[in-house]
Amino acid sequence: METRVVSVISGKGGVGKTTTVANLGAALTAMGVETLIIDGNIDTPNLALHFGITEIHWSFQDVLNGRVDAARATLVHSKSGVRILPSSLKYQPADMKNLRGALDQLTGYEIIIIDSPPGVIGHVEDIIEASDEVIVISTPDIPGVVNAAKAVKLSRDIGKTNILLVLNKVLEKKFELKKKEVEFISDCEIVCAIPEDEAVPLSLGDKIPVVLNNPTSPAAQKFKELAGIISRKGFAFVPAPRRGFFSRIIGFFKRLFGR
Repeated sequence: METRVVSVISGKGGVGKTTTVANLGAALTAMGVETLIIDGNIDTPNLALHFGITEIHWSFQDVLNGRVDAARATLVHSKSGVRILPSSLKYQPADMKNLRGALDQLTGYEIIIIDSPPGVIGHVEDIIEASDEVIVISTPDIPGVVNAAKAVKLSRDIGKTNILLVLNKVLEKKFELKKKEVEFISDCEIVCAIPEDEAVPLSLGDKIPVVLNNPTSPAAQKFKELAGIISRKGFAFVPAPRRGFFSRIIGFFKRLFGR
């Protein structure tokens, strides 16, 4: 079985990246896709907390440091059947340069999804390099999208062409950036827009992803839609950027302020 490795990244924190990974893991598992989700945010991890998991005997850091095999460190969430390779909630340094070797230990999965640290520094480059495909998460505001554009550019600079842009926490308000504006700044097509939905934080409190906790909620429907896109054999090819990164940002602000 050929395994596809998908990294989920963001230009900044607070955009719902880890929530997206948790729900994709749950939705894909429910669809019958052999899926593993990995907490690659080894410095400030919280993916396991989305499933109410606090007791972690073997961690992803242990795998990276060669203390344990990846299969042994993998947990199965009892309520959802989601397979998780969690990072320790305690500070535990690890060498992300060993990521590819750790992934090579994992067999029998159709899709492995890696939750990266927020931003475009630290271990993010290592995670992108080890991935076949990249999902960039952003909110529909100027700080979120400008930083998402950096994440798209970094992915392309590393040589990735299969890139998806997902908007999260969408309110459909006038103060939010429009779809065309987001795509202009990021030079990447939006494939899914997930609405702001009270059911999401409620599900976090219940320690179960919203796609299972409240499957008919607006956000759950969109997370399942995104899982359907990801379950296909690879993403659509994303062409190289037509304009430079800074020229797009400057062009947007000139249009915004009428200069």
